[in-house]
Amino acid sequence: MENTSPISIQEIQSFESQLPPTPDEINLLTREVAHKSKIESFSNDVSLVKLRDDGSGIFKPSNGEKDTRPKIEEGTCYKRERAAFLVDKILDFNLVPATVIREISQDVGSLQKFIEDYQWFGQCSTEYSVLSAQTYNLFLLDYIIWNSDRHQFNLIVKDDRIHAIDNGFAFSKDDLRIFDGHQATTNLNSYFGKEAPKDTIEKIRSFSQDTNRRKILEDSLKDLIKPEELEACIHRIDHLANVFKKGKKITANTDMSYNPK
Repeated sequence: MENTSPISIQEIQSFESQLPPTPDEINLLTREVAHKSKIESFSNDVSLVKLRDDGSGIFKPSNGEKDTRPKIEEGTCYKRERAAFLVDKILDFNLVPATVIREISQDVGSLQKFIEDYQWFGQCSTEYSVLSAQTYNLFLLDYIIWNSDRHQFNLIVKDDRIHAIDNGFAFSKDDLRIFDGHQATTNLNSYFGKEAPKDTIEKIRSFSQDTNRRKILEDSLKDLIKPEELEACIHRIDHLANVFKKGKKITANTDMSYNPK
């Protein structure tokens, strides 16, 4: 068994009192590590962590970050993984698997729930129409977190549900890269003029109008990303809320910049 100290439920409650942890987050933080094995196919250090009695997680230590983006400080990707999950969580998109920050074997990093028996998006046999609402939500999420690294190998599917993994290159001013259902691209044309899901519009507008939830998100992210990155993220949510006040579609004339004001 790995020599590691899981966090107690009391400790979780003390620092997450405003945004209660999900059962998956509690498992990732409190279960003992039974085994950790490095996955060799990644340029950064990545390990599969087996949790005692309940599931597995993908662990990415801060000191194992070698491949990053020009505008992302080395050693901060693990925090961005957590920040992306928190944005997804508070907006209730349910795309990003539960992600926490935890110390394992004296290394601090992100631990994300491992989805068993998944398929890469490009390999799944599900018709695109089944996933279309989810891919539109993914487009909105990746715009909100300004993801510079979305492609078919950090997008998996299980039981007709998309899971957006590998979000460590989000929030910085590097080029936005989305997934259009077929390939990674910086071109947003696939989504211009397409009607957004009604419930998604309501989630974005509801958050934008809720000062308490905005404060909770700001407080949750302030120690994970830079102040200017946090400001831009909130501005992007507000911008989408304003766009959707006028209709259900984003058009080619819509400002989709890093920090719309």
